[in-house]
Amino acid sequence: MGSSVRKAIELILSANPELLNILSTTARVCLTSSILALLIGVPVEILLGAERFPGRKVLCRILMRRYDLLVLDEPSAAMDMESTYYPCAV
Repeated sequence: MGSSVRKAIELILSANPELLNILSTTARVCLTSSILALLIGVPVEILLGAERFPGRKVLCRILMRRYDLLVLDEPSAAMDMESTYYPCAV
């Protein structure tokens, strides 16, 4: 393991072009996905928290279920519409 860490440090310090390309690509992908999530997620959450419309409860349940599976790896008590942790509960 020591030789792997040493090699990684050497690549970073030498400003290896291939490594820099990998790092810049990773940074661009992360930044793009974060911006898209922000541009889509914030308006949806504002809409769910502020407005009442047909199908809102169904949409809330779908989004909460996806959140539970992605973040918590299991369904939680948040599926209860009385929960105060989601805009859908208001």
